[in-house]
Formats: sequence, structure tokens, C-alpha cells
Amino acid sequence: MKKHDTLIEICKVLGIDYTSPDISTGSTITKTGVLKIFIEIARLQVEKKNKQDVFKDICQLMDITIKEEFFSTGSTISAEGYEKILETL
Repeated sequence: MKKHDTLIEICKVLGIDYTSPDISTGSTITKTGVLKIFIEIARLQVEKKNKQDVFKDICQLMDITIKEEFFSTGSTISAEGYEKILETL
């Protein structure tokens, strides 16, 4: 199967649209095409997690050291946690 055909099948399985900017000349799949796949797979994985676990994933992506002070009872994330994200941006 050619890469373009495989991309089309991946998009079908994930339920996302395939568009011409997702491919380029030859068998190249553009960054846009790869990014669509990444975003949808990440979204599906995130839906399975609770809020604090998603926050921890954000911290890891941003290379933020996770601290106990970022969390409170239940699923609460502290202002300090959100402020750290803002500071890192």
C-alpha cells in the first residue's frame, strides 16, 4: 500500500478528514497530515484520563517538574499549577 493510501485509511479509522494539503509530491505526507493524526490520537488518549493526569501530561510536554502543590483534594488543580504553565509559556 502506498503512503497516501495508508494515510487515507488512517484518517478513515480515526474519523478525520483527509485533504490535499496533507500530501505533497511523490509519496510525501506533509507535516499537516502527520499533525492531524497526532492530534486525534492524543485526543483519544486524553479522553481516557482524569483531569489531574491530563495536567501531569501537560507538565511533561512542557518539561515542568510536577509538584504536590499543583494538586488539591479531588480533581482540583491549584492556581500555582496553572501559573507554572503560564510562566513556562
